[in-house]
Amino acid sequence: MTLHTTHRGRGLLGLLAGSVLLTGLSARGTLAPPPVAAESFASPAFSRVWERTDKPVAQGKAPRSWLWGNEPFASLQEKYAQGVGGTHLVQYFDKSRMEINDPSGDPNSPWYVTNGLLTVEMMTGKVQVGNSEFETLPPSNLPVAGDTTDVAQTAPSYNALGHLNPTDNGERKIGTPIVASVNKNGHTAPNGGPAGLATVATYVPQTDHNIADVFWTFLNSSGMVYENGQFQHGQLMNWVFVMGYPVTEPYWTTIRVNGASRQVLVQAFQRRILTYSPTNAPGWQVEMGNVGRHYYSWRYERPSCSSVPVRGFGTVWSANPETAKALGCPQPWTKEQSVPTTIQHFEHGTMLYVGQTYSYPFGNPSIFVLFDDGTYQHFDSAYVEGQPAVCNPTAPSGLSTPQRGFGKVWCEGTGARVRERLGWATDQEKGGAGAWQQFDCGLMYWTSAGNQIFALLDLNNYNPNQDTPRRWQGFADTFNP
Repeated sequence: MTLHTTHRGRGLLGLLAGSVLLTGLSARGTLAPPPVAAESFASPAFSRVWERTDKPVAQGKAPRSWLWGNEPFASLQEKYAQGVGGTHLVQYFDKSRMEINDPSGDPNSPWYVTNGLLTVEMMTGKVQVGNSEFETLPPSNLPVAGDTTDVAQTAPSYNALGHLNPTDNGERKIGTPIVASVNKNGHTAPNGGPAGLATVATYVPQTDHNIADVFWTFLNSSGMVYENGQFQHGQLMNWVFVMGYPVTEPYWTTIRVNGASRQVLVQAFQRRILTYSPTNAPGWQVEMGNVGRHYYSWRYERPSCSSVPVRGFGTVWSANPETAKALGCPQPWTKEQSVPTTIQHFEHGTMLYVGQTYSYPFGNPSIFVLFDDGTYQHFDSAYVEGQPAVCNPTAPSGLSTPQRGFGKVWCEGTGARVRERLGWATDQEKGGAGAWQQFDCGLMYWTSAGNQIFALLDLNNYNPNQDTPRRWQGFADTFNP
């Protein structure tokens, strides 16, 4: 089962301000080569946009947070179907990416330089490479706020925000206190946030979301800017140009920064992430998330390895930088090896049987329960051929009850709530040849029964005695020998 983020409600469907809807996906392809380090601005137009709001910050004339970042860090001609020669010039900053789609346009137009819909791309996994052309990556599992390298990070990921329940959308009464919260896995609650710190300020019908008052004040604020060669007072931004429209409600969440936890208000917009930290100094309470840095890492950075996987595993590893980073390098003592496999699909996930592999930490024949929320559970296969069914309830019409080893796990895996979370089987189990390969931080399995590849992640933190969610990602095997 290839794992894709589902667009739910209007939040991720009616997205684009001055652009096109996320439709017309292309086949999985090779993305552009990595950017090169940027020592200066790639275009005078980029410099003018940056200078207007961030030059006053850089020179200490405006005690506020950055809109772009202190300097650009990478630039390239990035793939874009309608651009000159099939590319467009982009430059990355901590907070976003600047781009020039039409270099023949009026450089004095406020829309000559735009910044991409990076948040939407990371939430959905759909990388825009043209007006209506897209390439596919797994949605980003980087946290939207806080330290990305903290293994105890509790902030939700872009992927998690892309799976928010559609009932979390909708018009609210202006002035309603905001106390709703969201956790690391994207599960929301009507409470959990501090009272009296934020309320609903405005409703945005374009995406069916509200904006918090602390963010709305910031988006419409004025201050020191640099225009026409001089510092002067002016409105900081056209917020639709800078942010796009909101694609989530504002939620309180707990993040980790410098090893300490704190509660912040977070809201995703099409182009940016906003956070509100009430304990920060004035001027720095509302900040832009490091969306540009996160996007660059998600799209381009891969581990440097002495050897790389080949065939189908290699195709997935090379085309999906975030998956490659999560897996790490292939273990030097294990090549791709064959193994028998069986697969069965369910209403809300997949079961995968893998024979003996001697792969850490799953040496015995294994059954993996791959839930459609992107987490999985592992069970040693304890089924003996000829055993009677542990349970055999009558399935609804058109569905079925799993049998044999899958049925045993489905009936007995009560601690993981396997039966409740998976639902009924939607087809019959199917066996076939398979393969596996060990990586520094995970495993890859291939099954010919459905021609699918599964990446199991987070194994460097694996503890069978702890109920810690572990992630998986699924891909169609497109390798053609």
